[in-house]
Amino acid sequence: MEKVKYGIIGCGKHALQSHALVSKNSEYLQLLSLCDISMDGMKNFEEQFGQELMKYTNEADILKSSVDAVLIATPDEYHAQSLYNALEAGKHVFVEKPLGTTPEDLELISKSIALAKQKNLILTSCHPRRFDPPFVWLKENSERFKKELGEVINFEFDFSYHKPSKEWKHDRGLLIDHINHEIDLVHFIYGYSSFDVTKLIDLYDRYHVVGMREDGIAFSFLGTRRLDTKKYDEFVKVRYERGDIIFDAHKGEVLIYRHDIREVERISIQGTSYGERFTKTTDNFGAAILRRDENYLTERDLYVNTALSIILSLQKNWEYKF
Repeated sequence: MEKVKYGIIGCGKHALQSHALVSKNSEYLQLLSLCDISMDGMKNFEEQFGQELMKYTNEADILKSSVDAVLIATPDEYHAQSLYNALEAGKHVFVEKPLGTTPEDLELISKSIALAKQKNLILTSCHPRRFDPPFVWLKENSERFKKELGEVINFEFDFSYHKPSKEWKHDRGLLIDHINHEIDLVHFIYGYSSFDVTKLIDLYDRYHVVGMREDGIAFSFLGTRRLDTKKYDEFVKVRYERGDIIFDAHKGEVLIYRHDIREVERISIQGTSYGERFTKTTDNFGAAILRRDENYLTERDLYVNTALSIILSLQKNWEYKF
């Protein structure tokens, strides 16, 4: 069976563990080459991957090679230009989020989205919660809960992670790394609606924003990185007209409150599966290139997720009209 031959630009731990290894036996993708400024880093990647790969220390060289696609996992500040370069070279592109970090990057990203469409190339990014069991469960049961509990009033997402490493980006806030995931999750579950959003706080280890959609759903995204042990705990609370659903995504523990009858129901669902969500995210890239599946992200998703991250990191409010 035909597979997409691809290369990875930026050979760090995330690219190895969350993309290369989980898709090593993919029916859609075949990793052929690596590109990084560090030859030692590529050799270490190759050793852990367990297969000999072509290695390049110059991005231009891998883009001239025979790979059909590239996965870009370099530091954030290089994403936008590498993305554009890869599309110009005729490669399908999976680029890690955020796609850019500056207003100038956003202009280049808009050009890249148009270029991908013009050249009929797949352009995608990494929003794995769309494939994560607890969030898929919430989306699949949205209509059921609407019938039982009424319209959605408020959606709250809250994460509590371990303290950033010494190498973490202490010179910038958490918002630019996280809000793209959170707004994408709202659009995945509830569809698109124009919205206003306000930044309350943005520190390197804490962020909080609140917003209001035109369809009446308010939202709150908040998170901290202040735990002493390595954890990625995520919590969701959905307030309906006549009740609440609260769940711990990691454990898959759900509480359903029915206000009108003062009843609380506890249920268990499948909790977060990092292997499942990253495998499906990466595999969708290959499947979309081979036209065996739709790209799970639209042009609108790519732009809005990125624009919100960049603009709200620089200013207090943003309004977006669909």
